[in-house]
Amino acid sequence: MPADERPRPGRTATRRALQPLWSALDDVDERCAVLARGAVLAVSGGPDSRALLEAAARWPRRAGRALVVVAVDHGRRATAAVEADAVVARARLLGLTGEVRVVAPHRGDEASLRRARHAALRAVAGDYGLGAVVFAHHRGDVAEGVLLHLTGLGGGRGGAAPPIVAPAVEGVAAVRPFLALPKATLRAALDSLAVHDVVVDEDDDAGRNARGWLRHAVLHPLGERRSTVEAALARHARHLREDDDALEALVPDVAVVDARLSPALLRRWLRRRIAGFDADPRTAPAAIEAVLRLAAEGRTGEVALRGCRAQIRASADGHEVAVVPSPPHDDRTGRAQRSFRGNPGA
Repeated sequence: MPADERPRPGRTATRRALQPLWSALDDVDERCAVLARGAVLAVSGGPDSRALLEAAARWPRRAGRALVVVAVDHGRRATAAVEADAVVARARLLGLTGEVRVVAPHRGDEASLRRARHAALRAVAGDYGLGAVVFAHHRGDVAEGVLLHLTGLGGGRGGAAPPIVAPAVEGVAAVRPFLALPKATLRAALDSLAVHDVVVDEDDDAGRNARGWLRHAVLHPLGERRSTVEAALARHARHLREDDDALEALVPDVAVVDARLSPALLRRWLRRRIAGFDADPRTAPAAIEAVLRLAAEGRTGEVALRGCRAQIRASADGHEVAVVPSPPHDDRTGRAQRSFRGNPGA
């Protein structure tokens, strides 16, 4: 039966399908006041973010809250502008404010695109006096993050799951209420509304990026076992986040640390310092491990990344680790390079 001829489910079935999404929004609303004034909804036009849009527009607690739908256009595809306009048109039809933000990041890697997109969303939230941006990330996204990290294809958080409510950046918190929900639950919500005008099929991006390739090459072939595997990976990601949170609290907030710091803490300190220089996240993990090897070998030396250099240098008590800006004339493109100075134990 063609999609536009499918029978529309009854109201009871629709409420039942939307309830898990509403309950997730309710949970965030009850745990903290971040949604009290309203929020920006990040909507790409794909089925997951469209489920967020449709559910939030019908959320029983919506009254009195400003919900602003934002579609970010990176200009990477010829149809991006049309897709963004379609998202805004749908938002307005549902009685919400909608905006398109055009962003042209200086690099095309996924991490740079994500940072540029999040900055644009925070800017809109600031314009409207809102304290949160809501994303539609779900359990499958968390599982993919673990696999991206394990395969060396990405995973900027080391495979750890993001928190449902992340600490505010520039006064704006990132909220991901659907992290515990499987993708099928979001799709069921759209089906219950007979929504068939999703403008971007995120399952058709097999060749565009590492996440799309992994989804098609690794997860799709799992068939019926995919849900079980994704649940296990997502559980592992939550445990990683808990471990990271505990260790992060022990990391010294200083510019220079003793090279004898435990590898677990030194790794997290380096990750935090390197991130401040906008280093390429694809090369940062290898660079960090190179620094740890230098420290374990008792050597001085450095690892060069784009924008910064991680150094192990002699100190009065032995060796210390620092992350410093690269010289202005340094034209490295982000390949981690190790150069030794001195001798073992120097």
